[in-house]
Amino acid sequence: MKIVYYALLSLLVLSCTSQPQETAEMKIEIDPTDVGPTLDCKELLDTAGCALIPLGDTRKPIVHVSKLQVVDGKIYVMDESTHCLHVFASNGKALFSIDRQGRAGNEYLALTDFHATRQEIFLLDQDSEKILVCDSLGKFVRKIDIEEYWGNGMFGIGNDVYIINKQSEPQAGHYHLFRFASDGSFLGKYLPFDRQFGFSSSKYYAPGGCNEYLYCQTPINTVYQVTPEGCAPLLDIDFGSYAVPEKYYTTGLRKLMKDGIHRTYVLGIDQILGNEKYIFLKYTYGKDRDSRWIIYDRQAKRLKAHCDGFITSNMYGIGLSEFTIQGQWVYVIYSGFNFTGRLRYYTPNPPLLPRYQKELEEVGKRVTEASNPVLVRYKFK
Repeated sequence: MKIVYYALLSLLVLSCTSQPQETAEMKIEIDPTDVGPTLDCKELLDTAGCALIPLGDTRKPIVHVSKLQVVDGKIYVMDESTHCLHVFASNGKALFSIDRQGRAGNEYLALTDFHATRQEIFLLDQDSEKILVCDSLGKFVRKIDIEEYWGNGMFGIGNDVYIINKQSEPQAGHYHLFRFASDGSFLGKYLPFDRQFGFSSSKYYAPGGCNEYLYCQTPINTVYQVTPEGCAPLLDIDFGSYAVPEKYYTTGLRKLMKDGIHRTYVLGIDQILGNEKYIFLKYTYGKDRDSRWIIYDRQAKRLKAHCDGFITSNMYGIGLSEFTIQGQWVYVIYSGFNFTGRLRYYTPNPPLLPRYQKELEEVGKRVTEASNPVLVRYKFK
C-alpha cells in the first residue's frame, strides 16, 4: 500500500505545475490514539484586539454560516441555507446582501461558494456552471461560463480566481484546480488525478499566508501550497497503520460508516485552516468520530500540538469550535441561540476578568436567540 501511495504522490508532485517540484518540506507522523488534552490558546492568541462582534439584522436571517471572509475591513458571510451573501462593516453593521437566486443569466440557482476582493465579488453557481461577478456593492457586472469545468468550490489569489474540482471528470480533464483571470480567460490547471474517491472532506481549502491558499484532498493527506507561481506539496500527514487502506479509497462514506471502517482507521483530513505562522488540520477518529486537531508551526517547521480542541481561558472563555482564520485573526462563529444560552447557563471556573465579563454581558443585552451570529475575534501573537 505504501509503495502505491508514494508512487501516486510522486506523480502528483511532478505534475503539479510545469516546473519541477521538490517533495513536501515536512512529513509528520500522527498516532490518533496518542492525543493531548484540550489546548489553552494562551501561547497562540494575544489579548490585544480581541472583540465581540454581533452581526446586524439582515432581511433574511442568517441560518448557517458556511464561509466567512474579511476583505479591506468588510466581513463577508455566506449562508448556504438561504443562498445569500451578507456584507457587514468591521463593527458588525449590515451593509448589504446579495440574494440573486433564480434562473436568469444574472442569477444563480444555488450559491455554492464566493470570493471577494476590494473591487469585485465572485459568486460560484455549481448547478448552472457559471460564475457571477458583482462590483464591490453587489451590483451584477458580468458572467463567466465554466461549462467545460466542474466547480465544487472557489478561491482567489491576487486578481485570479481558482475553481476547485473534487473528483469529477469535466471536459477540461481530471484536474483539481482550474485557474482563470478575473475576466474569465483560462490560465492553467493543476493537480491531475487518476481516480475518483468515494469520500472526501468538506472544508479542504483555506487561505494561508499572503498570496497563497492551502489545499488538502482526502484521503491523500498532503497539504498543497497554491501561489501565483503554481502549486507544490508543503506538508505530508502520515497516520501510519491508522491511515485508511487504499482499497477503501473508492468506497462511499455511507458504506465505510456502516462497515465500521472509521472505528479502526482515520478517513483523512476533514478541515484545513492556516496563515503564515500555523496550519490547523482537523480529523476524526474512533467509534464516536471524536475530533482531533494537528497544529503545524510553519516557521519552526515542526509539530506544534496534537490535541482534542481549544479553549481561551484568559479571554472570553469561548473556545475555538466553529472558527475560521483570516490572516492574523481568528473568528469564532457563535449563533445567537448558543451565545445567549452560554451567558445563561455557563459559569467559567476560574471567573473571567471583569473586562471580558462586562463585554459579554453588554453584548448579551443586544442579542436574542433569533439574532444573527456573534463573531468572537481573537488575534494571533
